[in-house]
Amino acid sequence: MLKTIKKIFARSADVSLQNNQEIEPAPRKTGPNFVTEPFRINTILQKLENNAQLCTITFSDQGEKFTSSILAVHPERQEILLDELVPAHGNTLLEQKKGCKLSAYLEGIHLAFTLEDLTPVTHQGEIHYKTGLPPRIYYPQRRKSPRIPIQSLRIAFAGISRANNATFGGQLYDLSRTGIGVSLSDNHGRIKRGDQLTRCHIRLDEHRIDFNLHVRFVKKTPQNKINLGGFFENLSSRDQKRLSSFVAQLERQYIRQTKNN
Repeated sequence: MLKTIKKIFARSADVSLQNNQEIEPAPRKTGPNFVTEPFRINTILQKLENNAQLCTITFSDQGEKFTSSILAVHPERQEILLDELVPAHGNTLLEQKKGCKLSAYLEGIHLAFTLEDLTPVTHQGEIHYKTGLPPRIYYPQRRKSPRIPIQSLRIAFAGISRANNATFGGQLYDLSRTGIGVSLSDNHGRIKRGDQLTRCHIRLDEHRIDFNLHVRFVKKTPQNKINLGGFFENLSSRDQKRLSSFVAQLERQYIRQTKNN
């Protein structure tokens, strides 16, 4: 497996180094736990968007927690588009208070920031919320290992849509301890965000990993392929250990690679 993993870094060392630079700690004058540079704020927000990361929404005078996600980031307009809140009564609170706190996990690290002056907008019959970019993000970056692309490993994926029993096949482009990114050749089963794929499996070396997948985003690429990302569900403890071991080897190889550059 080590020989196979090395192929990743031979092809993607430049990308890894670039990603690593993106998550260096913020300057001390602003505190090590806060990001204030506009470029790095945009980078973090776009990662949340691209990963369709599930976010927690809270209000200063409310104990209840709500969920949402960032649908779009527009740096040129200094705007974020936030999805509606779940449960639905959170949307009423949001429109009353016009502000909230958003928190999430990005690459295993907790982050948080406040959003103010949110304005409801309607798109294709759905309610979303438009707001400006936050001036700073709480992001205590305890590790420097970025998510590592694994296209060169050509790990195959297969699964079944619970909604219509359609089968899907594709290839992994991203892998972490909690989820995957998959490139599909088509979307004939009309997978959409929030769907669940069942009886999924991938093979890491000689080990088959079985799971369900909760879909968090579906996007069409310029090459007319479909990229989807999601979180593992129903992983056995044995498969979780195998997955963690595989990812750990990727991370260790990444550290060795960066030290040699």
